Amino acid sequence: MKTSSLYCHPGTLTASPLSASFHDRSTKRQVAAQAKLTAATTDADKKILTTAVGSWTSAVRAYASKIRNIDITIKKLEAAKLAATNKPAELAANVADARESAKLICTKGF
Repeated sequence: MKTSSLYCHPGTLTASPLSASFHDRSTKRQVAAQAKLTAATTDADKKILTTAVGSWTSAVRAYASKIRNIDITIKKLEAAKLAATNKPAELAANVADARESAKLICTKGF
């Protein structure tokens, strides 16, 4: 199984179809576990399945959240790249300004 959820597309990074299919499969398994919990008759089975469903739900939510955060980061990086390539003079001025600010902050006495 591929561990990376990102792949390079010419000129862009996107969440891979692999991550989407993994999420879909996980969600289906979660639904199946929930159905087993609903059908469980003994208290012991219900206890085990309740714990499993709760853990699975948490894992699926955490995974989905991480994928959303990665997608947001990718969009920010793509926007920054676009700004850097479309406005090189403005970028150079901003870098120079940031350097001067850093020199002031790092100067003794401040």
